[in-house]
Amino acid sequence: MIDSLTGIATAIVALAGILGLILLIGRALRFTSFVARGPSGRSLVIKDSIALDARRRLHLVQHGDRMVLLLTGGETDLVVGWVEGPSSP
Repeated sequence: MIDSLTGIATAIVALAGILGLILLIGRALRFTSFVARGPSGRSLVIKDSIALDARRRLHLVQHGDRMVLLLTGGETDLVVGWVEGPSSP
């Protein structure tokens, strides 16, 4: 009876120790670049990306309130053009 209680207590302590270690690692990773940050504060955002063929992709990239189309993956990368936003009344 005492051996089974000791085994259960040891298992609970070990589980609590592992969970505490996971929480500590999670908090430590917040201060490194391993954890992805939210979109707030970013000035360059890839809004959409389309595969044209096996090598080339067309990307819609937003910088602030402006958007640009980029063609990547061929012999050279190209700026296709700036995209005009919807006209305000």
